[in-house]
Amino acid sequence: MLKEEILKSIYKYYPTIFETSNSYKDKLRKMKINNKIDLEEKLFKDIERTAEKYAVIDWTDEEAVCYEFNILLHRGMPIFDNDKELLKKLNGVRNDLRLFISILEPYYYMFIDRTMYFESENKWEFTIVKSYNKEYKELMRKIDFFMVENGYMKLFDDDVLSLVPNVETVYKEVNTVNMFDCLFTDLVTIS
Repeated sequence: MLKEEILKSIYKYYPTIFETSNSYKDKLRKMKINNKIDLEEKLFKDIERTAEKYAVIDWTDEEAVCYEFNILLHRGMPIFDNDKELLKKLNGVRNDLRLFISILEPYYYMFIDRTMYFESENKWEFTIVKSYNKEYKELMRKIDFFMVENGYMKLFDDDVLSLVPNVETVYKEVNTVNMFDCLFTDLVTIS
């Protein structure tokens, strides 16, 4: 039932391959510009308050139809300008809670991203963490509470990984587009 609801929402913004309109790109851009500044700033400050012991970064991309906030999951550690320096301080392993909030509809999605850097090989590795410790669960619970209290609905892996038939995005071809691509961004690949 939820997936059908989400699909209806997506089709309001994205034409199917059977439609000829490309105006949806302009519509999405205008919507983002109109909603962006005030809401993004407010959400950022509220997320900072909710994640009070963690550094929060606004990673919102101009091409995305979402706000993206990253929360560095290392209490009291500030964000450095240089990722390699930060990873050195963190012994080569960085965990971030990535929070995506749709501009189109009141949905949000989050996951924990692990970045590892192997200096001797100058190699980077990125993975999505599937099991959470108590500290991470507590922070995610606080964010869930804040988001639901503000009228947003949480989407889960099953939801966001569902394919959207007959739709393409700027970076994804027909039959490869999922709900995450449409509601949040097609610049980030999740699995």
